[in-house]
Amino acid sequence: HALPAVEPKLFERFPKEIEEELVYGSLDAAIIATEPEAPQLTSIPLYDEPFWIALPNGHALSREEDIDLGDLAGIDAGLVALPSAAPAEQGQDQHKQHQQR
Repeated sequence: HALPAVEPKLFERFPKEIEEELVYGSLDAAIIATEPEAPQLTSIPLYDEPFWIALPNGHALSREEDIDLGDLAGIDAGLVALPSAAPAEQGQDQHKQHQQR
């Protein structure tokens, strides 16, 4: 370990709860998905995460190298995400059920 005295603990909380725990000192640090709103906290971006769009073969946008958010106007686009506790197999089973409909 680079920091042997640090024992990371994994848990999930709402961002507001995490901020309160940091402000009141019950947490020393937290890795969070959004910039904190509390003025008592300092934030440092760790990295930028790319997002990908999945399109059927032959879709008009599939030939583009770059797509802006405005390019998605007027198309039926959805966001599909599995709950963090769901195994990958569950997602595959749901996909198979959808294909059979």
